Amino acid sequence: MDLYLVIENKKIIRFALFFILSCCLLIPQDAPAQYRQAHTVVHSSIFFQTWKITEDGSEKKLTQWALPFFLSRTFGSRLQLMLAESNAISLLDLPDGAKWPSQDPLSFGGIGDTKIKLSYGLVPNKLLITSGLSLPTGKNALSIPESKIFRQFSSETLAFRVGKLGQGLEGSIGLVGMHEMGPVTIGGGGSYLARGAYKQLDISEEAGYKPGNQYNGVFSAGLKMSEVNLRSTVILTQYEADQFFGQKEFQQGMETMVDNRISYQGVRSSASAFIRQTIRNRNRFMQGEELAMEEKNYQGMGLMMGLNVGYRLSRFTEVRGMVEHKRKLANDFGQGRSQVSTISLGMMAQLKRDFALQIDGQFSQGWMKDEAVSIQGLGATTTLTMPF
Repeated sequence: MDLYLVIENKKIIRFALFFILSCCLLIPQDAPAQYRQAHTVVHSSIFFQTWKITEDGSEKKLTQWALPFFLSRTFGSRLQLMLAESNAISLLDLPDGAKWPSQDPLSFGGIGDTKIKLSYGLVPNKLLITSGLSLPTGKNALSIPESKIFRQFSSETLAFRVGKLGQGLEGSIGLVGMHEMGPVTIGGGGSYLARGAYKQLDISEEAGYKPGNQYNGVFSAGLKMSEVNLRSTVILTQYEADQFFGQKEFQQGMETMVDNRISYQGVRSSASAFIRQTIRNRNRFMQGEELAMEEKNYQGMGLMMGLNVGYRLSRFTEVRGMVEHKRKLANDFGQGRSQVSTISLGMMAQLKRDFALQIDGQFSQGWMKDEAVSIQGLGATTTLTMPF
């Protein structure tokens, strides 16, 4: 194994040791009873998504069944432990006469990575430290046929619930702070994500491809006015270079996301609206012995806006609706445009013992590849929330 893989794996192992040590040290051993009480909430969901994609008069369908599982356990008012996992089955239905090797599968599925996150309030409601691990329980290697299926479901526009079943071992650490000044709330923080290596079985049996680690920074400001809340958030993501068998090959440009939203909460009714912009800087590629920035930006800006409304029919039942529009603008080459609009209707029912059942259905329509490909999608979600 190459030296850089050994070094990077040691970094992630340090994160793992820090995470385990945090679990042992942060749980108060001799604290008062109110700090030792634990509260657990489990969310179990079923997501169904199917897209009909039409290009040059032919149609294909992409369908995915996803079963994400999320568990949250709090210890008093400071400590929270979260566990998440996603399982999925993705199916590709090709048009008649499509060129696809008969020996290659038309489905791709399995168990995803297990993500664990620990957060601790250093100063309650003001300063929070977080650490996390992504354990490689999912796929950390793709064969050539699996890669062909995977590429079909990794579209940002289609936004499948489970785009990846595995990303290898990862570790993160972060710090977030918040301060209130009357009706104004400001917050900020940062985090670091160390990422493990992948195997590309068509090239090597070793984990030769390593995506770059990343740094994240966030700043947020909010204003509360009676039943109305205003909030603006800026998130910056800086990527290190991707490496292939120890050699730098590519570095993704810095990403800036700006999210502005307004929300209203009444006695029975609620509503919220948002607009979100994603700006991606130019990428860098190896030229000679250095990473050089591309002359034109291959990545287009993203734009997303939405409106959510809800109405409580009774103490135990609420109905809601959502309209959303997502657009990717053209890059510096005048290419890469796409857009999709979605309408969703759903309801939430409070069951006995504080159990809650949430059911949503959605319809989407739009286009990709500069209007050369039309898309139409259906989706349904069922989520059961179980507190213990």
